Amino acid sequence: MVSSSSSIFDGGIPVANLVSNDHDNTIPEAEPEDIEAQMGRRKQRERMMLRMGALSLAFFLMALGLVLVMVLFMVSKGQKTDIERPVSTVSPSAPPSMPPSQRRQSDSALQLFANYTKVMLDDLESAQYHAYQWLLDDIEMHDNRLADERILQRFALATLYMSTNGDSWFRNENWLNHSVHECFWYSNDQFLDFEDEDYEYVHVIHTNPCEMAPTNNTDVSVLPGETEDMYVHLWLANKKLEGTIPPEVFWLTHLRSISFYNNDGLGGSIPSLIRQLTNLEAINMGGTAISGVLPSELGLLSDTMHSIAIINAQLEGRLPSELGLLHRMHDLLLDQNGLTGVVPEVLGNAFSLEWIYLSQNSFTGTLPVSMVQLPLLQDLYLHQNQFSGAMPTEIGLLSDIDHLVVYRNRFTGTIPTQVAQMSSASNLDFDDCYFTGTLPSELGLLTKMTQFWAAGNSLTGTIRSEIAQNLNLEYFVVSENHFSGTIPTEFGQIVNLDSLSLSNNNLSGSLPHGLSSNIDWLEVSNNTLLTGPLPTSLTNLNWVWLTGTQISGVLPDYVCDIETLEFDCSSILCGCGCICSNNTNSTAANILARNNDTLV
Repeated sequence: MVSSSSSIFDGGIPVANLVSNDHDNTIPEAEPEDIEAQMGRRKQRERMMLRMGALSLAFFLMALGLVLVMVLFMVSKGQKTDIERPVSTVSPSAPPSMPPSQRRQSDSALQLFANYTKVMLDDLESAQYHAYQWLLDDIEMHDNRLADERILQRFALATLYMSTNGDSWFRNENWLNHSVHECFWYSNDQFLDFEDEDYEYVHVIHTNPCEMAPTNNTDVSVLPGETEDMYVHLWLANKKLEGTIPPEVFWLTHLRSISFYNNDGLGGSIPSLIRQLTNLEAINMGGTAISGVLPSELGLLSDTMHSIAIINAQLEGRLPSELGLLHRMHDLLLDQNGLTGVVPEVLGNAFSLEWIYLSQNSFTGTLPVSMVQLPLLQDLYLHQNQFSGAMPTEIGLLSDIDHLVVYRNRFTGTIPTQVAQMSSASNLDFDDCYFTGTLPSELGLLTKMTQFWAAGNSLTGTIRSEIAQNLNLEYFVVSENHFSGTIPTEFGQIVNLDSLSLSNNNLSGSLPHGLSSNIDWLEVSNNTLLTGPLPTSLTNLNWVWLTGTQISGVLPDYVCDIETLEFDCSSILCGCGCICSNNTNSTAANILARNNDTLV
């Protein structure tokens, strides 16, 4: 190596000098490390990390244990000392000034309530709020002696009272009286209404909603048996209830029957909560403003429900197919509502049905075959709907049917001959449909039939004499068809005949001699080929239509004073103000009518 002895400041050229090797200026080289020492240090670090992890886990478990202990302590404390629970200043729960015992009971009552009720308690205008205020006073008065079920029952009834303007009810004796057991909150006119086989309401009296043993002691502290002090009948018909049915009514799970019949100011709907009434057998809400759809949850009451009567209300929507599950149901009375759609085929699975009233709705589609196969069916009222299609021939299987009423629908085809198999039928009404063909002669086999109606169709052929062989017939109404031929003479043998309506056909011949003196309605107008005199046996006529015929003779004086008389004043028929002799206006259709003794 060389070095320079001259400085750059000398101005000369630097000279390289040899550097002695005595100087140890070599770069140090890395020596290999001991591998065993390296592994030892690594294991030491790992042991240290394990000790730190174990220590952290121990601290975490200790903290978790403390939290669990605190939670369990708070829960235990909360269960034992309800009085220490914070009370909202907004909620209508027990006020701070309430004595501790009453506050404890009120908090316990709140725990019994459903969430939807608790929500309503925040509304100071709600029926639930006012009922709860009443309940707080009730609890205080009875010094915590009321069982939970009784608290719920009294609150539910109080809510019903508040929700339906109870102060304006017709007869509300003892209601909300703290000192009277709620089973005595009733008047002596408790009753249940339903319709019988003659489409008439039946009035059933009941004197106690709880079916308690007779006693004169109405004090609330004197309790009957455990089950005898619960409501089993809630009958408030004709009470002038106004408002809506609160959901709390459906807390009364012992109820077997409910009647709100004929309270036209009562609205709302039937909630799905009805599923809670697992003992319910009968419900009557006819003559109310109840609206909405029938809840499918009704099908859950298959073990008990036997009567649903909601006539003349505001129901809408379709019939739930779940009604077919009600195998104990005898009565399904839903006429005069706004129900729509087709009748579900599965309704025929409710094989205990005896009465079906679906008239005056807007049902469509064909008649379910299963419905006309119900073995116990006695009354089938389907009139004033929009049913269409042919009448099922299986209708002959209704061997117990009494009333089959289907007028004002859109049925087509013929009246099935199988109707003759309905041996118990007394009333068949096919008016104002679209039936064609002839009348089945087999109708004469129905010896129990008292009424036959088939007016306003397109029936043809003759009126079969076999039909007139039924001596029990009282009403025979087939006007506004296309019948031809003569009127069977056998009609003169039907002693019970009350109404004979044959107008607007093509009948000929004369009226049968010997027509029953019981006839007070005779309608034969617009049969231009009908001739002969008015039978002298007709002595009790009250409504008579003879226009558009060739019936002749002099009208008897007594018919001049009847309720309604219409006839053509002509040269062949006169009387009652129509001059008989030398009458030249024989072609004019002059109608002479008497209405309440007034000549029109």
